[in-house]
Amino acid sequence: MPLSKSEIDYIRYDLRKKGLAGGDLFEELVDHVCCEMEERVGEGSAFKKAYEEVIQNIDPPRTGPICKTRSTYPKIITQP
Repeated sequence: MPLSKSEIDYIRYDLRKKGLAGGDLFEELVDHVCCEMEERVGEGSAFKKAYEEVIQNIDPPRTGPICKTRSTYPKIITQP
């Protein structure tokens, strides 16, 4: 189900507010979020609930000062 212009504008606004804007990839990120949203809304999810789920997958909350990679490279430890 296609998103309305106001829904897309909200996505752009919120991504900027969350600090995810910037650089050449911003429109790619917006497109990715919109595609995920169209799929979820098309399956019957409410816009707000679907958006929260999509954003959670893009920008999960920080779980602590230790971040681990999933590769064979050494684990990366960061300071908060």
